[in-house]
Amino acid sequence: MSGNKVNKENGEINKEKVVTKYDLKMERRKAEKEQEERSRRTAIAVTAVILIAIVAWIASYPVLNYVHKNEVIVKVNGEDITREEFDYNYNNEVNDFLGTYGAYASYFGLDLSSDLGTQAYSDTLTWKDHFEEEAVESLKIHKGVKADANAAGFTYDTSEDVKEFKDSLKEVAEEAGVPVGDYLKQRYGEYASMSDIAKYVAEDAFISAYMAEKKKGDFKPSDEEIQAYYEENADSYDSVDYYIETFYAQIPEDATEEQTEAAMNEAAAKADEALDTVSETGELRTNEKGTYMISVCEEWLFDESRREGNQVVLRDDSNNAYHALSFVKRYLDDETTANIYAVISEDHNGQKILDEWNAGDKTVERFIELCNKYSVSGAAKDGYYENVSSDGVGGELASWIFDAERQVGDVEYISTEDEEIDYVVYYAGEGELYWKANIIDILSSQKQSEYESQFADSVSVEDEKGNLNYLKAEAEAAAESIEDTTGDTTEESASAEAESSETT
Repeated sequence: MSGNKVNKENGEINKEKVVTKYDLKMERRKAEKEQEERSRRTAIAVTAVILIAIVAWIASYPVLNYVHKNEVIVKVNGEDITREEFDYNYNNEVNDFLGTYGAYASYFGLDLSSDLGTQAYSDTLTWKDHFEEEAVESLKIHKGVKADANAAGFTYDTSEDVKEFKDSLKEVAEEAGVPVGDYLKQRYGEYASMSDIAKYVAEDAFISAYMAEKKKGDFKPSDEEIQAYYEENADSYDSVDYYIETFYAQIPEDATEEQTEAAMNEAAAKADEALDTVSETGELRTNEKGTYMISVCEEWLFDESRREGNQVVLRDDSNNAYHALSFVKRYLDDETTANIYAVISEDHNGQKILDEWNAGDKTVERFIELCNKYSVSGAAKDGYYENVSSDGVGGELASWIFDAERQVGDVEYISTEDEEIDYVVYYAGEGELYWKANIIDILSSQKQSEYESQFADSVSVEDEKGNLNYLKAEAEAAAESIEDTTGDTTEESASAEAESSETT
């Protein structure tokens, strides 16, 4: 009965087929096929889930981007500062620093190719922390001034400023060979968009215009303040005329101390001998300021007791020389400055601009239009430059502006081949005396600093989410200072009690 099996419970006979190697092979193939099918179904299901997630992520990207760019990083003066606005101010601080010190960044221990958040600025702050602090300090002044301007009812049309910004940005992006949107993100942060950045630019322009108005009014010093400042700093503004003849010591290389002193003595003897004739044979120097002369001469020439005809021989160890001097006079120079409008162009089109000017109405308003139309980015607003000095402009420009025959309304095209810049200049008249204009700038800047400092001290900063590490560092330092002070006081108290106990 081999091959048959009896099922005793139901009386049936089951006949089992003998399992061959072929059967086993087919079973394995069947199992493999079923496994492949299960894997295929699983892969389809997983792929479907992934595709759904990708579609959901793509669909949510604008939402995520919106959330991130509008995340509140800090509150300044009660105003929410979003990530985008904070990045705008942060990057302005970074770029201002690099514009001033970029070539010397390595001397500050700053590696521009690495993450600023990993580079130490101080014992407690990274460079990223430092620039975040600078950004917040700037925002404090910014928001404080804006609130003050609004309270004063100040108004200003920022449309031209925004247009100039956009045009300049597009020009720079084109020169760099990158899309404007990409350049915008490189310059102001990954969430920057033209529409939003334009809002911050407009706000900056509004504040700058308000500060310009205050400079003409509240910040402008009185004549009494100007005179008082001059009298306190007369040595910095007065000029002197004097005769001088200098005798240098002929000191050989590797000279001994005795040889050096002998050479100096020989120079001194020559200076003593020349003193009697220095007013005839010496060099007459006129209108010299103390900041531009040899220090030993400055001290003697600007002494309040100095009188015409006074003479002296001065030893100058820093130059290994002796100077024979004869004093002529001390005075406050009456050099004037000038006010001008100027079109500054880099396109070598100065003659074209002048021709366009000559072809139309010759009014200041029309010249301002030419300034706004042709001047390079960064030129003065409306092309106006106040209280320019001959030293400040120099060369052909100075020669034309300060010509004795110059009349208000004169216009000229001046090319400077060495600078590759064309100037078309409108003469608007004399400015302040040079020394007075200098003091006005100093005192105006002081008043502006005092005005801004009130906001730096009073405007609130709230970092509810702890986004800014520098604030944490400040808080920890303050806590440690209090703890140290408390500890010192406790120790002093304990010491005093111990001394009292010993005395008792």
